[in-house]
Amino acid sequence: MRRIELMDNPLAVAPDAQVYAEQPLHWLDEDFIKSPEYRSYQQEIQANERAVNKAEVYSPDNRAVRQACDPYLDGIRQSDLTQIIAAYKRGNKEGDHLFFVLLVEVLGIKKPPKLIYVEPEVDETARGKYTAKTNTVRIYESNIPDHYCQRMGVLAHEMWHAYQEMKASYRNGKNHLYKYNNGHYIDSKDDYAGYRSQLVESEAFYFGDRVKQIVSDSCN
Repeated sequence: MRRIELMDNPLAVAPDAQVYAEQPLHWLDEDFIKSPEYRSYQQEIQANERAVNKAEVYSPDNRAVRQACDPYLDGIRQSDLTQIIAAYKRGNKEGDHLFFVLLVEVLGIKKPPKLIYVEPEVDETARGKYTAKTNTVRIYESNIPDHYCQRMGVLAHEMWHAYQEMKASYRNGKNHLYKYNNGHYIDSKDDYAGYRSQLVESEAFYFGDRVKQIVSDSCN
């Protein structure tokens, strides 16, 4: 069976589709191209091309965002966080490691990203960043307030992006909304309101903020 890269696919509307073509999980095969599911994919792309960046569609208060994140937040709530919090009190990186392992398990991430610590550039204000091409989560140490609640929120946010990337792949769920938004990503430096309102960030901010709330509640 011949493998068809997304770059050969006329519906690969993402301008950076080569990123997907470089990773086997983002290849489509000939059988899938011919399937009714792929025709549904065509309709979905057309419908969501106009909607994916609208703030009113992907507000963090939107029910669809809550439905996507809440089952996994329940998994965090049902976990024993005392050992993780105790590890954070001994050292931030020890706590990060334990919480990272929990997030991988709760989110069902098949290929866990590499977690690295870097100092941000002078004009970098982000606290963390997930890079799909290298499957890496960067933690910008000096940009994060020195409290485990904040660190756990940042790590949860970035790991949600890793989850979205997994779901965007054909073999792991075929969530074409994630794939489309990743290809039409709005950078915060270009349009901050658009950045916050797009699907992938609305979910990630919701997930990270709720994790901070769960951690805070567990300390009371």
